[in-house]
Amino acid sequence: MKLLVKSALNKASSAKARRFFTRILKDWKHFMLYLRSQGHPMTNNPAEESLRSLVIARKLCFGSRSEYGKKWRAKVHSLVETLHRQGRSILDFLTEFIAAYRRPVSHPSPCSLF
Repeated sequence: MKLLVKSALNKASSAKARRFFTRILKDWKHFMLYLRSQGHPMTNNPAEESLRSLVIARKLCFGSRSEYGKKWRAKVHSLVETLHRQGRSILDFLTEFIAAYRRPVSHPSPCSLF
């Protein structure tokens, strides 16, 4: 495989392609380690990866201008991510929470286990 990359480097016509193949050869050991570890994310920070879509949404919607709005959005996103990681339905949780809020009963916790 390394010979194929060297061959591609020699045949590359653009500077961008040559830089790409040179970088692969320079980091060959790490590249092969990544290829062997299929099924694992390319980053080593799952928390940062899970927040990426939230950051993009915040930038597209221009965020919130009030401190209350920022805190509310952070809490809701944290709740949604927690429920998602637990494999629980967000709609079911919110339904339970609103029903419990209207009655004098204890509120369901997103961190409670089944």
